[in-house]
Parts: sequence; C-alpha cells; structure tokens
Amino acid sequence: MKRIVVKKGLMYPIAGAAAALPIIFPQIGLFGWLALIPLALLCLSGTGFEEGKGRFFRCYRRGFSFFFAYFLVSFSWLLYLYPLSVTGMDKGAALFVVLFAWIGIPVLQSTGFALVLPIFDMARRRGLPKGLLPIFMGALWSIGEWVQNFFWFGVPWVRIALSQTEMPVLFSSASLLGSYFVGFLIIAVNFYIALAVKSVKGRERAVFSGIAAIIFALNFVFGVMNVRLMKNAEYKTVTVSALQGNLDSDDKWGSTFEGTVEIYDRLCSIAKEEGAEYALLPETAFPYNAEKNSGVDLAIAALASKYEMTLFVGTFGDGGEDVLNVIRVYAPNAAGETVYVKRRPVPFGEYIPMRDLILAVIPALGEINMLERSILPGDESSVWQSGEGGFGYLICFDSIYAEYARESVLGGAETIMISTNDSWFGDSVGIRMHNAAARLRAAENARSVVRSANTGISSVITPWGEESDMIPYDTEGQITKEIAMNDSLTLYSRIGDLFVYICLAASALMLAYKKRG
Repeated sequence: MKRIVVKKGLMYPIAGAAAALPIIFPQIGLFGWLALIPLALLCLSGTGFEEGKGRFFRCYRRGFSFFFAYFLVSFSWLLYLYPLSVTGMDKGAALFVVLFAWIGIPVLQSTGFALVLPIFDMARRRGLPKGLLPIFMGALWSIGEWVQNFFWFGVPWVRIALSQTEMPVLFSSASLLGSYFVGFLIIAVNFYIALAVKSVKGRERAVFSGIAAIIFALNFVFGVMNVRLMKNAEYKTVTVSALQGNLDSDDKWGSTFEGTVEIYDRLCSIAKEEGAEYALLPETAFPYNAEKNSGVDLAIAALASKYEMTLFVGTFGDGGEDVLNVIRVYAPNAAGETVYVKRRPVPFGEYIPMRDLILAVIPALGEINMLERSILPGDESSVWQSGEGGFGYLICFDSIYAEYARESVLGGAETIMISTNDSWFGDSVGIRMHNAAARLRAAENARSVVRSANTGISSVITPWGEESDMIPYDTEGQITKEIAMNDSLTLYSRIGDLFVYICLAASALMLAYKKRG
C-alpha cells in the first residue's frame, strides 16, 4: 500500500483550515479542544523550521500559511456578498471586490498573527520548560486576538471562543476573565494533549494528559455551576419584543416609507398582544434621517403611542457633513430621542479608511459605500434609563468588540439591545457567527441580550449565553420574551481585559527565559 506523504509546506495550511472548522460550525465545538493538535505537534517538533540563518523568517512563513488558511476558511461567508446588487456596481466589479475582500482580509490579519509561531519557536529553543509551552502559546494567541481590536483591518470577527457558543457551560468562564480567557484554555488543552502524544516517557505522558483533562474539567464544572446559579437567581424582568421586518438592503432602500411603517405596525400589534412593553427594531429599519425629517419622526412616534409601547428604532442621525447611524427611543406620547450612535462603522460599507489612497489604487472599493457621505462613529456608550432599569445598546459591528458591551454595563445597562443589518451576508455562516458573538457578550457581563436584524438572525439570549428563542433568516416575525434585568457585575465587567495584560507580562518573562548550558 502506497504511503501518502504530505509536504511540510502543506501541513500548516491544512492544520489552519482544520482549526477554523469548529469556529464556523460551533455544533462541533468539542472538536475545538482537539482541532489545534496538528499545529501543536508541528510547532513542538519544529517541523519545517530548518536550522541555520533565516530560521525566524522560515517560521514566520509557516505561521503565515497556517493563519491565512485559518482566516480564509473563517471568512468564507464573504463570498455571499456577491453580487452586491444594492451598490449598483456591475457583476465583474462586484466579483473582484468580493474576492479581494475574501483574500485581502486574511492576508492583513495573518501578517501580524503569523509572528506567534517564530516567537513561540524562540522560547522553545531557548529551553523554556515543556510544561510552560502550552501556557506560552495560549498567552500569545490571546494577545494576537486582542491586538486586532486596534486596527480597522483587524475586524475581530474570528475568535476561537466562538467555537464554544453552542455549549454555554464551556464558555461561561468568559464571565471571569473574558472571551480571550476561553480561547487561552482551548489553546492550552490542545498543546498539553500534543505534549502527551509526543512524550516517550509514560509518566510524562500521564502528567500532560492529566493537566489537559484538569483544565477542561475545571472549566466545565465552573460552567455547570455558574449557569445553574444564574438560572436559579431572581431577577426583575421586563417583556421585550425583537422585530424582524425581513427587508433586505435592496428592499429597505427601495421600499416606500408607508410600506415599511405598515410592516412594523403589523409586528408591533402582535408584540402588544403578547404583552411586550418594549420593542427593538433593526439597524436603520427606517433609512432616513429621523432627526431632521419630522414626518418620519412623527410616524414612528405614532406607532409607539398607538400600541403604548416603547420602541427602540434604528435610523440615521445628523452628523453635520457626515451621517450618524443611531438608535432612537420612542416612548408613548413622547418625542423621539437619539440614545446611541454606532461606534464601529463597517469599513468600506459605511466609510472608506485611508480614503484618498484606497480610491486611487482600487476605485471599485469606493462603490461599496451606499451613502454619498461617510458614517461618523460615536464615541460613548449611552444607557437609557426606564422605570424598569437601564437599557444599553450596540449596533451591528459594535457587538464583536467586547469592551463596548462592558462599557455599557459599567454605565448602568441591565440588558443589552443589539440592532443589526446582516442582510448583506445572506443565509451564510456569517450571520450565525455574528449572532454567536452576541452570546459571548451576554456571558461576559451576565446580561440578557435582545438582537433585532433586518432579515435575521434575530434572537433573545439569556445572561448565561443561551439562545432562548430566535427568528431564522428570511422570515418576517417577532419574538416576545420576558427577559432578566441584572444589575450585578461579573468579574470580567469589573476588570475588563486585565487577563490580556497578564498574558503580555507572562509572555515577556517566558521569552526572556534561557536554560543554562
């Protein structure tokens, strides 16, 4: 029988593609605790890191090939953007833009993340004790994910913790030290198992296997206990409805104002019959500047008064020369009030980063932006206080940034409302990943999350990250649920990303270590 030999250069991208699978398919989340073993075995063995001058750059190339495949698979849903019909560009240009995004984003993200492998190799060769290598890799990975928050091209959409979002007990530890901590545990377990596989001594194999088992077991036991405690806790509650008008970007911009009002009038009527006190509408459900258009403002206010229900509505706001993407609150018999401004506009979709350079080099990217003016980002977390408690807000991309939800909670939010428009992504993995990110935000801060999307997925999420109900893609409907209003703070809500700073300090110490002799 002929033996199949995989070239060293192909081992890393194959391992990267395999590592991405539980992220885009969290139904196989348990596989995430094993999916990085191939990478771990390659790194621990130094496979493909030939000795001699230029070793660092050889390691970097291996790292780049791993992470490029990892992100390429994770961002494969970008292909669903084609043909970008709402932008009006021709199909050839749309195909170029979609392929450019699908390949370009992994290239940009891999360029920095690839440093993880040569840095890990440096510590391994300097004699860092084997038992610390999984901790070192887990710390480096957490730092790599965290750094992506600071660059427009980082787009921290892909988090290894997303692989666990179908099993709340396995990501409940995010309430302690955040989602980076969950990812750290997953990396450490994978690398300890790899050390056990590589060990030739039975005792050493047992020790490393035992450490991996203990980490997984402690995380699981904590999750079971924490989820049970939250389920049994007593909360004050409010009844909230998430409305999904099922108007995609083409329909929303092409529909008449009266037609949009008719859809949400119908959904509000059902929500009121089911006892809703509050209703959340999607991002730019009414794509008009409601602050300046009194007709739009008065029509939405009339809906709130008609059903005696407070409405949180996505519209545009006045940003002077630019536009604001906002949520406005309409209480019964009261004027509309802007309560939140989107803090992370979508690159190219809502603004063009490095505008002059980008448009000069790749003019087609400028056609994605549907508006003549850019969306101006907000700069603060706003909390609207009602008689029942504080409502915090996030719009679309805001929800993939953990610090934004935390800032809302520290500002008094007892529940988090997320308005989004994911219709660009069709019925793809992308809308599921975006919804999964909301589950992480819920668990990190022990807050209920109500999520309303134009075409789906709309959902209601418990404070422990379980999806209690949802409206699937391409469906008009509404969810009415009694949700918990929680005013207590988790450890993560209090300390934020302190765990990442600990990882930075620990990594520096381990990298400085050098075995004598």
